[in-house]
Amino acid sequence: MDLADRLLGSTVKRTVVGNLEPDDISIRKPLKDPDAFIRTFCTGCGEYLEITKRGAEIEAQDHHFELPTDPSGYYLETSRCLYCDDDFSGTVLKKIE
Repeated sequence: MDLADRLLGSTVKRTVVGNLEPDDISIRKPLKDPDAFIRTFCTGCGEYLEITKRGAEIEAQDHHFELPTDPSGYYLETSRCLYCDDDFSGTVLKKIE
């Protein structure tokens, strides 16, 4: 263990299981962070994240989709996220059904 890990601790990436589905209740919860724009669900590890409008715009640009002006009723689905990988991947916009 190096000095930085001893002083600051270290994090372990979540295990990627894959093909996970969002929970109806969790995906519909109001956003907690006042700076959050939209919720993200990772099908790889099952983590829910809230991201800012700027973060959502970057994902939309990188993955070629348009963000709704009103994101309520939508979420971003990823196959990898910051909890299980180094960045988001396979991001798509999904309507909450």
